[in-house]
Amino acid sequence: MPAHPRAVKPLPEWAVKGLAYKKDPPPEAVLAPISLRNRYYTARTNLLLVREFGVTNIIESDLYLPEGKKGPFPVLMVLPVSAGSRYPLENFFARGFSKNAFAVLIVHRERERNPTSSEEINGIFRRALIDCSRIIDWVETRSELDSKRIGLMGTSLGGIKGAALVATEPRLKAAVLGLCGGDLAKIISHSTDGQWKSTEAKPRGIFGKRNVYLAKNHLTQKEFEEKLKREVVWSPDRLASSVETEKAFLVLGGLDTVVPFETGWQLRKAMGKPRTKVLVSGHYTAALDVYGIRRDALGFFNEKLGTPR
Repeated sequence: MPAHPRAVKPLPEWAVKGLAYKKDPPPEAVLAPISLRNRYYTARTNLLLVREFGVTNIIESDLYLPEGKKGPFPVLMVLPVSAGSRYPLENFFARGFSKNAFAVLIVHRERERNPTSSEEINGIFRRALIDCSRIIDWVETRSELDSKRIGLMGTSLGGIKGAALVATEPRLKAAVLGLCGGDLAKIISHSTDGQWKSTEAKPRGIFGKRNVYLAKNHLTQKEFEEKLKREVVWSPDRLASSVETEKAFLVLGGLDTVVPFETGWQLRKAMGKPRTKVLVSGHYTAALDVYGIRRDALGFFNEKLGTPR
């Protein structure tokens, strides 16, 4: 589906204030030895050290650089799904993109990723947005990276975060957002994540943890959703009117109940109906088209960032 651009609204003042940070001193990086090299790319871990309020915050990512090609390279930031530790999906995308002369930064998940309150959810999302901006600050200091051509790919939770980041970070020129939604309250209160393996004895995923919370706090599902709507401010749907429609490409699962399809379709409308691909799949069965998704994403990045040399 093609894009239908509309006027872009300024970022809300509360978001501007909430994301303000001091850029001096600039972030420092510790590049680990190369862990993988082949004829297409090299890969290594990148530890970004950000000193704030007397504390050093470590932002970890994996940097893929094309091998045998001359930079500066356009850069793609990849935001991961919520589960796992080895980033297999993100590495799959990174390999394909770096073979086509893009530098890739896989941004690692935060260490604390099991929030138990609205305040913690807000904190995780706000921190993620600032951390991604700090990574872009670092990209601007690197001669081998082209800071004028930065794109983003996020899937599931990474796509949800990416939907907020493309609204708040003007240095992003393109974003492919997969299996995402905008209304965090609706996603959290209706997601079936973990339903098939969750029991009363062992609650799993959003589904199991939500049921424990509802029982403990004597809330109905509707009351829970209304509570989240009041309290969770860093929800992508509240920022979507500040997205430049042409920058975004959505990939949604038409049968998705983990990040309910309805929330992705509502996000599309709020973003001004960007280019969208709807898969005949659920959340996890979308993996059956992973090669097609990577191909379409690469085409979009080539179009928006320019085909790398």
